Amino acid sequence: MIITIDGATGVGKSTVAKKVAEILDCAYVSTGRVYRTVAYCVLKEHSNEKMLSQIEDLILTFNSENTMIANGIEAEVLLKNESVACLAAEIGANADFKKIISSKIIQAIGSRNAVVEGRKAGTILYPDAFLKIYLYADLDRRVERKMHENEGRNYDKTAEKLQIRDNLVTSSQADHSCAIDTSDKTWLEVVNEILSYYRRRKQTES
Repeated sequence: MIITIDGATGVGKSTVAKKVAEILDCAYVSTGRVYRTVAYCVLKEHSNEKMLSQIEDLILTFNSENTMIANGIEAEVLLKNESVACLAAEIGANADFKKIISSKIIQAIGSRNAVVEGRKAGTILYPDAFLKIYLYADLDRRVERKMHENEGRNYDKTAEKLQIRDNLVTSSQADHSCAIDTSDKTWLEVVNEILSYYRRRKQTES
């Protein structure tokens, strides 16, 4: 069983996806984390040749918490750098790179039950997922959340960075997905709404 959670940066994908995965005892997969790991590994020398080599050699595994990690890198702090995030968006915008990485993610997940979050999770990766969720929020709320994560950054600079990433890798709602506006909801409210959709979907299967 696959549950996908799509949406742009700052809508709350990671927070709610981790909790939903924990509650449903599923693996947790962040596609953004995979792309950021590739970016981190080639940050000092990011030619197309170097990036392609890194992508082809990418190793995806699951840690003791049933979370997908790439190349054994578990320290989130290494992947939070803004330069890493921007390069990850550039990698995601390359159709050839995206095809290889998507194939590796699908292969690594295999037959696991998983909550997969990231842009295009329900469109490119798993268009036939058991449940597809699309999260969205107004720009002001997204900017506030990213500023909270990165103390000291001002509003205008944060908004500019978000728009650059949005332009590089667009986020679109998958067919037959359930849309949730997270602008004025707590992460727990969003989790409960997703679980409600999950229970309804299970009932239709019975």
